[in-house]
Formats: sequence, structure tokens, C-alpha cells
Amino acid sequence: MKQSNTVFALVAGLGLAYAPVGGAAILDFDDILPATSDQAVPVGYGGFDWESSPAIPATMQNADYMDGTTGFGNSYGAPSGANAIYTNAELIIKRAEDFTFNTVYLTSFSGFNAAYGASAGGVQVKGFNNGVEMGSQTVALANDKYDLFDFSAFGVVDELRFLPTAGGSNGLYFLLDNLSYDIQPAAVPLPAAVWLLGGALAGLMSTARRRRAAA
Repeated sequence: MKQSNTVFALVAGLGLAYAPVGGAAILDFDDILPATSDQAVPVGYGGFDWESSPAIPATMQNADYMDGTTGFGNSYGAPSGANAIYTNAELIIKRAEDFTFNTVYLTSFSGFNAAYGASAGGVQVKGFNNGVEMGSQTVALANDKYDLFDFSAFGVVDELRFLPTAGGSNGLYFLLDNLSYDIQPAAVPLPAAVWLLGGALAGLMSTARRRRAAA
């Protein structure tokens, strides 16, 4: 009986090789080198593809554009660190692996919008998986603060789209920061040697049963 229990314990241990690999993360853009003016989001930043047409999303410093010292500044800054990103066009974020979109901070880039005659507006946010829409939500943007929005109801996605829903002569500029997401667990592949070991253990179990039956 002791031998049989040992074999079962080893077989159960093999199951640990299937432990999921995943985890939560937040993109705050603060690890992008500071710049004194607009700076494009690096290709592949955070493991994502960043697309925006016709404009490219850009990082910016609180102490530069967002400190209220320029005509296009926002005096309330970003939720964390120095950087946030902005665009005035549809922002598309894609990832090769599935993920769960949790939350993000959004606000109107009020300085730019006032300059182009846009006093209020919102953003329509959509989540997709393999081209299939998983959820859609339109949120109103404040002109004087960041708000935290929850999009976890979208479930598992591989693409996000942020589309301004109103604006002035140059569209609606909006700011985005602290995008929170969870990478979906993936099974760890087992090496061939583990499968061979499993077969050997199964053989031992079969032999032990035959011996008990013969006794």
C-alpha cells in the first residue's frame, strides 16, 4: 500500500506542470524616457501594438504640457508619475495573447479641446476577441479631473478601441493613464521526459495491482 500511495503522489505532482502562467499589470507610461515635448509610444510598449489614425498616441510630462504653464496644459496632471498618453483619433491597442481589461483613467485634454472649440465629449470603448465584439461602453469625460472607469465586464479580449464621440474642429483630445489588465493563464508545456516518467509510473501501478491480485 505504501508503494501505491507513493506512486499516486508522484502522479499528482506531475499535474503541477500544468500550473497557469499569467498575472496582473498596469501600464502607467512612466518608464518611458521623459521628453520636453510629444513623444510617440514605443513600438511594442507593454507587449501591445499601439495604433491611432491619423495621429500617433504620444507621451507627455506633467511638468511640460500638463502643468498649466502653456496654453494647451491641464493643471491637474496624471494619476501617477510624469507621463500619460493622448490622441484626438481612434486609439487601437492590440496584444497577441488574450487579456482581461480591468480599469483605466480617462479625461478630456481640456486645454487642447478649448483651443479647438470642444467643450465636452466622451469616448466609446470597445473590446474584441478574434475580431468579435465582446463589449462596448461610452463614458463621459470630465474637463478638470481624471476618472477611473471599469471595463472588466468585457471579459477576455485581445484588442481595445477608444473612439472619441464628440469634439471641435480638430476632434476631441483625450488623455489615458494607468491601464490595468490581467494576462490570461497559459498552460506550461511538459517536456518529453515528463511524459516518459508518467508512463513508467503508470506501469508500476499496473504491476502493483497484479501482484496484489495474485496474492
